[in-house]
Amino acid sequence: MPAKRHQPAFTLLEMLLAVSVLASMSVLIGAVWAQMRDWTTEGARLNASMRLPRVLEVMNAQWADRRASIATGDQGASLDLQPNSINFVCADPLLFPGWPLVVVTYEIETVPPRLPGGAPEFRLVCFERKLTTLLAEVDSAGEPETPIPAPPGLVLEEQIVLLDRCEELSFERYGQAANVGPRSSNRRDPAGMAVRADEPTDDDLLRRWRPMEPGYKGPINGLRLTGTFLGEPFTWVFDAEDLL
Repeated sequence: MPAKRHQPAFTLLEMLLAVSVLASMSVLIGAVWAQMRDWTTEGARLNASMRLPRVLEVMNAQWADRRASIATGDQGASLDLQPNSINFVCADPLLFPGWPLVVVTYEIETVPPRLPGGAPEFRLVCFERKLTTLLAEVDSAGEPETPIPAPPGLVLEEQIVLLDRCEELSFERYGQAANVGPRSSNRRDPAGMAVRADEPTDDDLLRRWRPMEPGYKGPINGLRLTGTFLGEPFTWVFDAEDLL
């Protein structure tokens, strides 16, 4: 009768050793994964915290190199202020290094909420457009020169998102309310005395930071960008010298 041949198999001791090794490796892999996740989160937070100072540094450099003597549009103003944007000529391009002059626009865009019922977010976008001819340029006879068309294929405009995922973001001006100013009215009270329409309140006369109003043409005593970026409030004040 032929002898039975035993199939190779793990002993109980070998099984226990294999389970112990697998358990130890699982714990080690879990610890390494958690550490890598912490490093990634910390790196993202560090990049976010460093991004805001870099953006403000870029804005400060461009604003310091603003060319107040050059108009940005047909109205002849060197500075175009809107409730959600500011526009000026600068000699320190961010997107076109080496180009002498660009028209810079900082614009606040609203981003729809990512989840239903959530709050909208905001982002700050920088647009740069190459200035190929000065709007105020005249020839020797004192007549405006015909703008020179840009060469075919020349990239004239670029944009970049400076800040995104902002909980709050707005431009504000410093001064009195927009409705403060001389007004006349033919309306009279019962005693026959002339009265003014839309009499300003104490808050209207108070100089404080106010949101930029559409179509505002009054004096700008100060201008700032204020918001909240990744939970960190910030404010950057534009140099008020020669604003408007």
